[in-house]
Amino acid sequence: MHTRGSNIRAFLTLLLMVVLLSGCSAGVDLIEGSFTALGDISANPAAFEGKKVRVKGRVVVSGKMPFASTSFFTLVDEQGDELSVITEQGTPANEMQLWSYGVIENIAIVQGIGMGGHLKEQRRICQPNWGDWHTTQLLSCWLEE
Repeated sequence: MHTRGSNIRAFLTLLLMVVLLSGCSAGVDLIEGSFTALGDISANPAAFEGKKVRVKGRVVVSGKMPFASTSFFTLVDEQGDELSVITEQGTPANEMQLWSYGVIENIAIVQGIGMGGHLKEQRRICQPNWGDWHTTQLLSCWLEE
């Protein structure tokens, strides 16, 4: 015989599973596939205008714009190349390793040369180190944001 309490627990368990699975599937496009080198983007930002890319790196500078929900940070990769990122997902901590997915935008393109190239972030997965991913790290990062 089922009691009201056991029905509520079953419902909450099902709800939690749906939330966790939807969070994981939302990150699949970020995890699968290759990463675009930051150096390729910074060498020719106009060629990447409007394109969706996956990048990874370490946060070296971060901040928040006053009176706005927009934050910004700079990623640097293992080759030392940098890319500016604009986001509404909160300001990551300096030195945090992360993977980011979004669209490349330029402030201006003059005679085919992109100026002010940056990533407009859509999704982020933080990574405590460059080692192997573990499910707990992935879930804890998604829950942080």
